[in-house]
Amino acid sequence: MRAAVYNGIPTAEGNHLRIEDVPRPMLQSGHVLLRVIACGVCRTDLHIVEGDLPSLRPNLIPGHQIVGEVVDGGTDAIPLGSQVGVSWMGGTDGDCWFCKHQMENLCDHPVFTGYTVDGGYAEYALVRADFTFPIPLGLDAVHVAPLLCAGIIGFSCAQESSASGACVLPEYNRANVWACSVLGVPPHLRCPFCSPGDARPTSSHGVRHTERPPQSSMQPGSGERMTVPRLH
Repeated sequence: MRAAVYNGIPTAEGNHLRIEDVPRPMLQSGHVLLRVIACGVCRTDLHIVEGDLPSLRPNLIPGHQIVGEVVDGGTDAIPLGSQVGVSWMGGTDGDCWFCKHQMENLCDHPVFTGYTVDGGYAEYALVRADFTFPIPLGLDAVHVAPLLCAGIIGFSCAQESSASGACVLPEYNRANVWACSVLGVPPHLRCPFCSPGDARPTSSHGVRHTERPPQSSMQPGSGERMTVPRLH
């Protein structure tokens, strides 16, 4: 198959990836093989190929906003021919403190699509079946792909805001603020201090970080969760 490959060595701007012929992934237990229809470009992808994040494996295929068709390994839940999406979080251990407290995004042993495993800048991608999202066949894959990153962040914020009356942001960045706006999060539920210097736990802003055990390292791209109370 054809793929865009990063060899782990940052080069001149615009020459980070090479188009190569590489072996098609072999099906593994618990995984599905996708024919990639579309794969978006995230800022994290640029951090990887520009060397801002350490290279974890040679000859990496980046890309974590994947929309693809299941062509092998289909199940009753994900049949052959169905369309699914894949995001940055490509798997977790399921056993660590965070996974057991419904905070998979902070897993101690995560799988990152397009970083710790190959991603979607290729004709085919092998992904964990339990970390796919069903995508209706009638939707345009090119427009759906970005929703698998910033869109998921914004949707999670809107969903938890509706349930708790507080805006829960995974981390400060412009994409999150934009996503909240696009998804229609009411202004009084959005973060009232939309500048990087204010994204810290101070009593004047009423921000508290999610409680977590000591000596836990944050994973790149996972985002620490913050809760912003309702303002009225």
